[in-house]
Amino acid sequence: MHVAQIVLTLNCGGLEHLAIQLAAKLKDKGYQSSIICLKKNGELKSLAESKGVQVFEFNKKEGLDFGLIRDLTRMLKKQKVDVVHTHNLVPLVYGTLAAKLAGKPCINTRHGRANLKSKWLIWMLNKAVVAVSNDAKAQLLKNNSILEAKVEVIYNGIDLQQYPESFNTQEIEDLKSDWNIAPDDFVICTVGRLAEEKDQETLLKAFRKLIKKKAKAILLIAGDGPLKEKLVKFCEDNALTEHVRFLGYRNDVPRILRVCDIFVLSSFMEGVPLTILEAMAASKPVVATKVGGNPEVVIEGETGYLVPCGFPERIETAIMRYYVKRELIKIHGGVARKKVEEMFNLDKMAQAYEDLYQDLKKV
Repeated sequence: MHVAQIVLTLNCGGLEHLAIQLAAKLKDKGYQSSIICLKKNGELKSLAESKGVQVFEFNKKEGLDFGLIRDLTRMLKKQKVDVVHTHNLVPLVYGTLAAKLAGKPCINTRHGRANLKSKWLIWMLNKAVVAVSNDAKAQLLKNNSILEAKVEVIYNGIDLQQYPESFNTQEIEDLKSDWNIAPDDFVICTVGRLAEEKDQETLLKAFRKLIKKKAKAILLIAGDGPLKEKLVKFCEDNALTEHVRFLGYRNDVPRILRVCDIFVLSSFMEGVPLTILEAMAASKPVVATKVGGNPEVVIEGETGYLVPCGFPERIETAIMRYYVKRELIKIHGGVARKKVEEMFNLDKMAQAYEDLYQDLKKV
């Protein structure tokens, strides 16, 4: 069976990483697996190809592009695609119409929970719709005319092989040395695009409160984006430069997570972020905002703490719990790891999608 994942691009992001992981896992299980980018492929193309996944690129024009539907339909027929799997709104529209014209069944995964809408006809043409959390499912049904029976929840999954429970302590010492982190520094980490919805400025405000209390702490910020200059300027204006490390875009998140004590996500919009799952897989407790699917992942007082978005004092309070009571880090981190193993592992996610694809072929 040939399953094609359709995305907008393969620029760096959680959705894109998930599509690559799913496509690669399907290939390992004997499927023909490919990814179709409606726009230019992006920096993650090489990662997909390194896993043996074929990547196709289209150059979607701005606005409505009827020629793209025609070209996509031809490609689906030529490559003998059996199932079309679209991710989010733009691929949903173009992929669904092309799949219908090519006579192929299609499904859509709705990542996140933004108030995006599509016409009832598009949803009707999809054999199934997947939400990545119960919260995302509720939001999807609220804003769109979809039969509830057609929507199911499949949680995102993490490749646990990238997060061994034991690792080389010398590697951690070397990384700390590279980033000028003292052995006894309390290390906080966040990973994500430096963009408005991730709200790293609120995290920096919380961190400023921590430093003013003379905490011996370092904040690692992995990621890049349009707000980088603003965030760097905030650090310069608030005497945080020596305490904050901007690591830029990274493809070695598992290594970074080994260095940190806790993980913090301050965003005000999420589905089920892979970054939280990665931190939990690395046995790190999580402080996250109480938005989207985060409460379905982070168990208050067991794997971390949930805080309202936009309140730096609440984030600082949650961080301080771990700073003053270090034994909680190992306890909560261990529970977090077990939860990922049970509910959010890549094998479980891939099996759920595989079952869905097989059901479509029977119809």
